[in-house]
Amino acid sequence: MEPGYALPAGCGTQEPVPCCPHNTAGSGQEVYHFPEASGNSSSYLQSAIEEAHSEEWARQTIRYLSDCERHMKMATFVPSAAVYSPPPPFRPLPLAQWFETVHSNDILSHLDEMKGAITSTYGRILKMDSTKKITKKLAGMIGESAAWMTNIGNEFGQVLNSVLTTGEGAGLEELCQGIVTRYRNAGQPEPEVIYVDRDCCSQSGVSSVVKLFHPWRSAVRLDSFHFMRRFNCGLTTEHHPLYGIFCAKLSSCVFEWDQGDVQRLKEAKRVEWKISHSGQAPTEEQLMAAISPGELKRHCRRRTREVEEMRSMISGQLESVWELTDTTGLRLVNHNSMRHIWEVQQKHLECLQDPPGVARYTKVGTLQKGGKELDILRCGRGSSSLESFHRHQCAFVPGWRCNAVHMQMYMLEGVSRWNMGRAKEAVDVEGASTLRTFDVQLMSHLNNMSQRVHGCALVPEFTPPGKPTGERIAVEYLLAQTNRGDLLAPKQMPEIPTQVLEEDEDEPDATVCMPGDLGAVEPDAALCQSAELGAGGSAVEDQVSLEGDTEPGPLVAETSQSDSRGVVGWEAVDVLAAYLVDLNCTITALSVKEEADIVRLYAALHAMDKAPSRYSQKAKKKGRASGGPWRAPRKPSGSAPGQQAAERLYMTHGQAAQDPEVHRAA
Repeated sequence: MEPGYALPAGCGTQEPVPCCPHNTAGSGQEVYHFPEASGNSSSYLQSAIEEAHSEEWARQTIRYLSDCERHMKMATFVPSAAVYSPPPPFRPLPLAQWFETVHSNDILSHLDEMKGAITSTYGRILKMDSTKKITKKLAGMIGESAAWMTNIGNEFGQVLNSVLTTGEGAGLEELCQGIVTRYRNAGQPEPEVIYVDRDCCSQSGVSSVVKLFHPWRSAVRLDSFHFMRRFNCGLTTEHHPLYGIFCAKLSSCVFEWDQGDVQRLKEAKRVEWKISHSGQAPTEEQLMAAISPGELKRHCRRRTREVEEMRSMISGQLESVWELTDTTGLRLVNHNSMRHIWEVQQKHLECLQDPPGVARYTKVGTLQKGGKELDILRCGRGSSSLESFHRHQCAFVPGWRCNAVHMQMYMLEGVSRWNMGRAKEAVDVEGASTLRTFDVQLMSHLNNMSQRVHGCALVPEFTPPGKPTGERIAVEYLLAQTNRGDLLAPKQMPEIPTQVLEEDEDEPDATVCMPGDLGAVEPDAALCQSAELGAGGSAVEDQVSLEGDTEPGPLVAETSQSDSRGVVGWEAVDVLAAYLVDLNCTITALSVKEEADIVRLYAALHAMDKAPSRYSQKAKKKGRASGGPWRAPRKPSGSAPGQQAAERLYMTHGQAAQDPEVHRAA
């Protein structure tokens, strides 16, 4: 009798249940797709499955032992006692690295589908923006060369391409020309406008963005959010109580709302107010206070003001806040900085203008509010959608850092799922399904079979992606720029390694004695023994290695004195120390004879005494960040070489000094 079946939460003869709370997440396709959710790292996956398997093993064992106990009671009068086999031992799960490798290989088997979902995306309004957030998660030597993650999106929030690059400007030429070639090969018209966060104009008349997208003649406009963010450098602090009011007033100087849309929204809110206030009509102030900024953005359109009107309103806005302070007397505006910023930014007012003839709003639905039907609008202006994508993009990579292979896998999977999730908005199809799946082969097969059986597609909004265009995506782009070669080969794990528990190395504990002090020895002998254990082994090794150098040390005479570890040359150290102590400390310079004597005495030292001091590593050396989320990274040291080594000889911060491995004189 062995536990070969599942056991529910209770004991006895109840019906069995699946061994994992996530349906069959213990094995099968669910395991592969579980890390695809945002934030599910391989360690969390391994821990969750191991916990579920451990609980199920305990339930099965309890049921088996329950049956054995029941059989034992029934066999009381049997002469020969029954022998029950012990339950099978719990089999440990693979390590987290195994799950991560399986997930990566599963992504590699769908590379063409994922790349096709990215390179089959187009748009009539493009947005280009860069971020540094994701570059901090790239580990290894290749991570030091990544400066920016540049994304190009469209008006629907989809991403045309996402690359890691060593720098902006000329480093994005291959990215932009790949987009141009994609449009040309697909027969797509060139975009009407391109929104950027920099390089919107040039003194020569042709901006660098236009050169990157040559031969397109699309209009290049500066994103209003980045324009207004530049005024923050002229403020004393972003935490000022008047900062929010300043930003809101600055936005009203750049944009004006469509009065027809605002009037329809006010009528709907007026009816809502009357219903909730027993028919009482609201005042104009109460009505405007009841309208939230989100409702304005959702139901009303806005356009940029004319250049001169915008210049006049911003100048008046700056004059009105010029002397404003908070309750402590802190000014909102730094006068010198704000004057310089406004002088420089006035030339970009023309870059903010909406290009004529470009439809910037798309109707995505309707909403009943106060008995009125209001349109739900989506704005294609600016790069706000990319700013939102940047925050989600960091969640594509689970954990703190990953290597180039896993970064490429996570970016391909994340961007392709992001585009497929927004495909419904990009395709205007009636009767769109509510199905939420990202398997291209599954949806293609479903539509093909439903077309043959029912004559219509069950997922009409799904469009199979085309073949990859050969554009470099994510880490591939960075590798091509840095000539690092192909670091994206899949890893093979022929067998499951056994899990070995490792203890995290922490700061040295001064209360823990040396291993040599465990025995009952005399105090003087213990001190000598600890000194030998702390520095003797390495010193002897250094002596042997130094004796094999090309420059031999001084010959060992019969009268040479040795230290407690048996290393000769102690008399040379004693002579040099005595000479240095007898020097005249009242003068600030040495004579020529004294310099020659010091050099001569130093040359007579043993080779081990001339070597620099070295200390054993007390903790693991991390690359950039600390070992955990609650440890602040240490600031880079600007001290001279050897300063930190010398500081370790003294007691600091309540910790005992560390013994050096070399230099007996120390």
